[in-house]
Amino acid sequence: MMKHAVLIILLVSSMQSCKVNSDDDVSIEASCPKAEILRTTRYSDVPNSGCLVNDYKIVGNALTLSIGVSGCNFQRNFRFVIDEAKSKSMPPQQNAKLFIEEQSCQAYFEFDICFDISNVERPTVLKLPYKSGVQSIEIN
Repeated sequence: MMKHAVLIILLVSSMQSCKVNSDDDVSIEASCPKAEILRTTRYSDVPNSGCLVNDYKIVGNALTLSIGVSGCNFQRNFRFVIDEAKSKSMPPQQNAKLFIEEQSCQAYFEFDICFDISNVERPTVLKLPYKSGVQSIEIN
């Protein structure tokens, strides 16, 4: 019985160690890569991905995208890039892209991926294009 209690305590403490505190004292996933804010010329060089954005959620500085993507597997490089140029509207709008390494397989995967958006000025609306339109992501 004591061994089981120690094992449970170790499991719970190891799960909590996967989180870090951000500046605004909200926990974000340590494994969320940081969103990249690029100059317009570099942003234009990043190709649009062929994924489908099903939904999004923002908790603190973590933006979680629920996406669908074709390929051989879902273990590949992902980048969330944002154009530094902002519209003069209120709130300002910025273009964003989710870059995913393309794969030639036809399997279809749906999963969530998170990005650290602590470097994005607020409020803003990110315009994220995908196969069938543009997803507006409001960040307050």
